[in-house]
Amino acid sequence: MADTAVALSALSLNSLNADPAGTSVSSGNVAVITPVKARKVLIRVVGTTGTTATIAAGDNPPSQSAIYGDSAAHAVGAATKWFVLEPARYLQDDGTYRITIGAAAATVTAFALPDAL
Repeated sequence: MADTAVALSALSLNSLNADPAGTSVSSGNVAVITPVKARKVLIRVVGTTGTTATIAAGDNPPSQSAIYGDSAAHAVGAATKWFVLEPARYLQDDGTYRITIGAAAATVTAFALPDAL
């Protein structure tokens, strides 16, 4: 498995925001998102037939809920799925989030939500 860095795009409150293209992640690879102090992260996964996405459990500390483990393998398929990442469960000790793309490639886009939300 190889890591693929996914850039984080900041969303602004009460304004129009550009729609970033996202990053292509091959099947079996891991999308790595570095939130850069963002507390709330929204992920968009655009899949192809057979795409799955599994969000890795975080490290404790900082993720007190990491004991619940990885998410189930979410079936994305040839669709668009959205995930809000909870730091208390999914944040790694190096400040990243890790999403394994299985079975088929996907395009992953990460958004930093405004703290006011």
